[in-house]
Amino acid sequence: MLSMRMMERRKAGGYTACERTLCGILAALLILAAPLDAYAVSATVVQTVGGYVIGLILDACGIDLSLSSLTAAIGSWDTFEEYEEQGSSGELGAFSQWLYDKAHDEGLSDQVRAGYEEQVQALNRAVTSAWGGVVTGIKCLADAVKSWFLTLEVEVTDTGGGVLSYPSSAPSHSWTTDNYVTTVKYPVQYLTYGYTADVVKSQEYMFTSYEPTQWADTAKIANWYKPASVEVVGYFDREAQAVRFYKKDASAASGYSPYSMFYHFVYAKSDGTLRYSVGLSDYSTVGRVVCEERYVSSLPFPVYMAEPVDGALADVYEPGKAYLTADTVDTSMKDLAFKSVQDTITLPATAEEAAVLTGAVSDALGDQEALKSALGQAGLVIDWYPAGTVEGDDTKDDADSQTLKSILDGILALPDAIKDKVSDLTQVDEEETRRRFTLSSSVADKFPFCIPFDFIHLIEKLEAEREPPKIPIPIKFDYEFFHYDHTFVVDFEEWDGAVTVLRVMLDLLFTVCLISATRGLIRG
Repeated sequence: MLSMRMMERRKAGGYTACERTLCGILAALLILAAPLDAYAVSATVVQTVGGYVIGLILDACGIDLSLSSLTAAIGSWDTFEEYEEQGSSGELGAFSQWLYDKAHDEGLSDQVRAGYEEQVQALNRAVTSAWGGVVTGIKCLADAVKSWFLTLEVEVTDTGGGVLSYPSSAPSHSWTTDNYVTTVKYPVQYLTYGYTADVVKSQEYMFTSYEPTQWADTAKIANWYKPASVEVVGYFDREAQAVRFYKKDASAASGYSPYSMFYHFVYAKSDGTLRYSVGLSDYSTVGRVVCEERYVSSLPFPVYMAEPVDGALADVYEPGKAYLTADTVDTSMKDLAFKSVQDTITLPATAEEAAVLTGAVSDALGDQEALKSALGQAGLVIDWYPAGTVEGDDTKDDADSQTLKSILDGILALPDAIKDKVSDLTQVDEEETRRRFTLSSSVADKFPFCIPFDFIHLIEKLEAEREPPKIPIPIKFDYEFFHYDHTFVVDFEEWDGAVTVLRVMLDLLFTVCLISATRGLIRG
């Protein structure tokens, strides 16, 4: 655009010395600003202490977030005062903002809010700690992460990753240095040249974007425009954390073709003033806007999770929802409760060491024992309630157990021994037995002549197949920051030996007492 104006000015009669000097100054400014134009990608995401700690806890929940998603979930601040300031304006990450809102919810009881405030303190200790140190309060922080995680909707993808969504609304403030978009128009002042003003007036305003720059407390703020006749859709590129523009195009194989949207931008300081002079701004066209995933659904056109190919558009970002990307999702971990959590994490010495440890944790997802070991190596000593097992189910094979087993086997053999002995004493052939029970039934069924036969039947009943009862007792507690869901199983298999001994001895004692009492009754 600048070169076109220079050519037009040259045709009109050339440049004065003053104009040449002005052009030189503008050229220098544009060169300085060149790395910050709309083609620049967001800064490389690095591992932070807060991301390391929260990431390990989420891995224990079965979710491995990408670094960019961890940043979006936590945010960034240096002091507790900054945390409070960002929280009050809704600028914290998804998890941090959720926890802030809970701790400041006047509708909750003082006791409940005190629990959230303790978790807030643990979060701040994690975020503001340095590599090589020790982070405390991990137990309550793990409870907070687990509670927040249970509020998310998790959609597993074909690749084993997933998309986490949650209700959200964009912050109401009008200035930020985050990768942020809003439909609140920023009052960008344009240059005195007529081209920008004409385009802005003739096109439809779409949204305003904010991007961080190489200057501290400075953002690149742009208003975006398009002709009303163009129908725009977007595709969110998670790797670049940017929305790529497409327009409907009947001539394209997929029905959509890439589109470059017009934008008009300035560089503004945190106090709202422009970076250079009041009249300095610029404009261009570009095919994407840098934006954090949580703000994608606030764009005023459909944005999809899959790039338009062969006309297939699916999985649209829903308005009113924010999204996080998970590299790996292990659904078997979601419903497991934390059995024990060590209250401290000793941090690795450097971010590079942390990256190696988190890589090992990510690789271990899908295998609970391997994951437990990898988390322990990374500093998070944690255990879960294993699915389908009962605590204390260990077996012992020492000498005492063998002795007790022999005694139990002997007691279990008593019914057979008694029955066999009685059968031997009254042994008759099959026909004779049938005759006795058939022809003499009028006698054998009558008291007291039925007693020997009842005794034999009682002994036989001791041989009946037994099944120790198992009584499941579900305990589910879901209240604010505390969540507990576990089914305890009272399994009488553990007492089967003692119960069998008691059952046999009581039955035999009952039989002996019955015979003795009957004999006394007959004698009178």
